[in-house]
Amino acid sequence: MLDTVVVTATSEADPGTPPATATSTLTTTAEATYGVTLLPPDTAQTALPGTVVTYTLALTNTGNLTDSVSLSTAGNAWPVTLPPTVTLAAGEGTNLAVTVTIPVTASGGITDTVTITATSSGNPGTTAQSVLATSTTAVPSRYSVWMPLIMVDWNSPE
Repeated sequence: MLDTVVVTATSEADPGTPPATATSTLTTTAEATYGVTLLPPDTAQTALPGTVVTYTLALTNTGNLTDSVSLSTAGNAWPVTLPPTVTLAAGEGTNLAVTVTIPVTASGGITDTVTITATSSGNPGTTAQSVLATSTTAVPSRYSVWMPLIMVDWNSPE
């Protein structure tokens, strides 16, 4: 990034018309910096099988240039939905909705963990991660089955 400033100094004590002036041009260059944060670094939720759980993550471009940040998942067995790419101006942040679908067939007490990785397109070595742990609760028993009890005395004559 390049920034140029022109500075002009004018003498107030010079009786001449026009008064004496001096001009200088200053140029500064800032190196491109890429950075991303993804918060919280880890979080957990619990729900019943068949439920869609939504996590809200805060993604921020901490660099000094506009950057497209790609989002990916790893380590999960359950379906996860999130935007594939988000473009942010320098210093800009946004909230991401990440959903995890707990299968209907999941047993109670099971946990599935997914690692969300945000990667800068300007510098793919610049990343941030958040680990989401989604657990199932035991499915409440809604039905009881009662069978009749039939007693037979096989030794008794009829």
